[in-house]
Amino acid sequence: MRRTLPDNLTWSRLWFGGATSGIPCLFHCWWLMLVAFIIMCIWELSDLLDGFLARLWHQTSDWGKVNDPRADVFFHVPLFLIMTHLGRIPWWVCGTICAREIMITVGRHFMASTGNGAHGAKTLGKFKTWSYGICLGYAILQEMFLLHNPEAIPGFFQNEWASIGIPSVATTLSVISGVMYLHNFWTKIRKPKQEM
Repeated sequence: MRRTLPDNLTWSRLWFGGATSGIPCLFHCWWLMLVAFIIMCIWELSDLLDGFLARLWHQTSDWGKVNDPRADVFFHVPLFLIMTHLGRIPWWVCGTICAREIMITVGRHFMASTGNGAHGAKTLGKFKTWSYGICLGYAILQEMFLLHNPEAIPGFFQNEWASIGIPSVATTLSVISGVMYLHNFWTKIRKPKQEM
């Protein structure tokens, strides 16, 4: 099957997203944190672009529906683990989000392999993904400002409500959308049995 431009954007994010954003963070240098933030923004924009182009050019595919969410997992999970290790994101946020992403990814793969169709991202799932980007971006910039000049951190990045609220919103959307996906999976699995 010939890959389209939207599929190629997803493919690039699938293989290079997490590594290119996460590796600079490991060196714990303020300007590398800035590099990581810029790379992260590029990959997040590519996520919006591939879906937009696929719909605009009528190039949506089962491959894209399965692998676009998978690319998000490969991109976001390493960053959540790294920023949690650096103390920017609470462990319970990272644990909940990583568990949700792994569970839903396995569920999507199972549904596709058993002939129950490809399950692309729903509207709430897209909001969840955007909240991940905001949460990670906030954490990366917070660490960058701390490394650059701890005495001149902008007020928003010292705000306790923002530090708690942003990860909490991401976690809440993650859990709610995860429950909705699991309900959808279960309904599709049971449907053939009920029709027999």
